Amino acid sequence: MHYVRFARLFVGLLVTTVFSILLPGKEVLADDTRLYWSAAYIHSKSDFIAERDMASNFSRFFFAQREATGFSQIVTDLDDVDSGFKLSWGYSVNTDFDWEVGFIDFGNLAGEYAAYEIRGLNWESAQQRTEAESKGFFAHVQWSPELYTNLELTLRLGLLRWDAKRDTRFQSVNPFDVDRRRIENEAGVDEYYGAGLLYNFGSLFGVRLDWNRYKLAEYETDSIEAAAQIYF
Repeated sequence: MHYVRFARLFVGLLVTTVFSILLPGKEVLADDTRLYWSAAYIHSKSDFIAERDMASNFSRFFFAQREATGFSQIVTDLDDVDSGFKLSWGYSVNTDFDWEVGFIDFGNLAGEYAAYEIRGLNWESAQQRTEAESKGFFAHVQWSPELYTNLELTLRLGLLRWDAKRDTRFQSVNPFDVDRRRIENEAGVDEYYGAGLLYNFGSLFGVRLDWNRYKLAEYETDSIEAAAQIYF
């Protein structure tokens, strides 16, 4: 199913690119086509570790072992922001349209969940910590009209082939509870879109600032990306 979506969107992107080349009055010159490479630092915020998922896992680990209706539950920590990197290779088919492919690593996320109960002078608690990482390969078509001299607007639509891992550990202070660990591996192909600005310092070097929204199944990751770009 993922590959059918990938094929359909890929064909759509290809048709868009070909159409852009054949636009009336758009003459493609040798200087308009160029190869380039870019490296980016990314700062991302994601709901890939969500409170609802931590609550569901906690119930599966903890309440399955005992009658615990008197316990209160709370998210004690949720770190849904992290940094990563992105490597891209691009080809400009004319002055206004580019193809880009590459690899992205979103970094690591973490969340902690707990339950506790007070019975007289006794305090009992259990904790759960979830860590997650995600990365993938991407391809997109990009429209990059010139706003001013050396300054371009960039608008893109593409596909991300992603892999993600969630590692959940459960621990309790009660010796009758069993410490557990659950590892979830997920993968998929989903769309993303974004916008940004590119400023070129001459013909060999440029800097760009982008915003992108990536879909990972039902989850979303927003990123701000600062990159250096080198032309060949």
